[in-house]
Amino acid sequence: MARKKKKLSRKQQKKQRQAAMAQKRRERGWRPPQPSVPSQEQELLDDILPLFPIADGIGPSPEASMKPLMTTILDSADLVEEPEFEDIIINPLQCMEIFAEVGEDLGITAEEFAELPEDERDDTHFEMLQKTIQRLLTDEIRQTIIKRLDKLRLRLKKSGQTDRVARVATLQMFLPSQEGDEMWPMVGLVQAIVQRSLAAGFELFEMTMEATEGNDLDEGGSSLLQKLSHSSIGEKADSLLKKIPGLSGFLENQSNKIWEEGEEAIFDGDLYLELYTDEELDAVAAIFTEVLEPDPAEESGSKEAERAELNEETGKALVTELANYVDKLFTPARLDQLRARLDSLVNDPDYPKKWLPFILMLIQYMGEENAAEYEQQFLVKALFGEVRVAQQALFEETEVE
Repeated sequence: MARKKKKLSRKQQKKQRQAAMAQKRRERGWRPPQPSVPSQEQELLDDILPLFPIADGIGPSPEASMKPLMTTILDSADLVEEPEFEDIIINPLQCMEIFAEVGEDLGITAEEFAELPEDERDDTHFEMLQKTIQRLLTDEIRQTIIKRLDKLRLRLKKSGQTDRVARVATLQMFLPSQEGDEMWPMVGLVQAIVQRSLAAGFELFEMTMEATEGNDLDEGGSSLLQKLSHSSIGEKADSLLKKIPGLSGFLENQSNKIWEEGEEAIFDGDLYLELYTDEELDAVAAIFTEVLEPDPAEESGSKEAERAELNEETGKALVTELANYVDKLFTPARLDQLRARLDSLVNDPDYPKKWLPFILMLIQYMGEENAAEYEQQFLVKALFGEVRVAQQALFEETEVE
């Protein structure tokens, strides 16, 4: 006789049904929900709480809550001294230029500004600063500041500095908001960054004026460089770089940009320095012919020939041949001729001033004893560019005939 099964209690039956349902879900690939990770917005809200002390379980009213928030946002200039912000510098000369434009728009000259009573001068400066920030800030600068705020908040959080975390979290949450768009010019941190950049701009401008004062360009471009390096200006520049760490990185980036734009313009033939003689360009044209072996259509110098794609192997062979040509060409005497040509460009009043910074950099680089070796890549690019210009001129003359 079969043994009668013991009847399960309701609680046991419920557990059995739950186990069966869980088994079916697992078979279908279902996974139990994971604990949700707080969103950054919620994390920022939690970090801000220390700004709002709760007494007897009752928090401040919405109106009272706004006061500490606004105070935190406006009085945040000291954050500019944090490591996360020490290297942020906005184009100093551009800051100075826009600041001067704002003054002109307000009808205030530098002399009139200096003669204003102290209180009125402070108010006017504050107004000019805000208008400068409105014109100056780009989305890129805004995003950089917001990202640095996040880095600062996380660093302070690790060290348990709750009150300071709350201040940073307030800015980080408020600035990207719709209300924050209009507040940027009033934020203490933003004003401090622009003030620092503006001060650097005025000092750089003053040093530039001091370097060029009484400098006769007829003496040669190298005299300007010598004056910059052998005067007290160099000491002032070193002092400024130490005072504003971000300025060094900014100037380095600007130098790289000037050099890259100049190199590209030379390679494309947009900047023609005439560093090579006609005879040297003829010799290079022969190298092109030998390596590329173009057909008659390409020899005509047509646009189609200029745009013809080189395969990788041929391109490398051509660059190697040109590098060898440059190595043999630039003897010490020939390098002196190139330097003299660069000096003449600096002294030429009709030469586009846009390229003056690049040419001054080039004079400095070519002044090195081993310039032909160190600047071989540039010299090869210049060859490409000048050959292109010469071919284009020949093609245009042929069309006219």
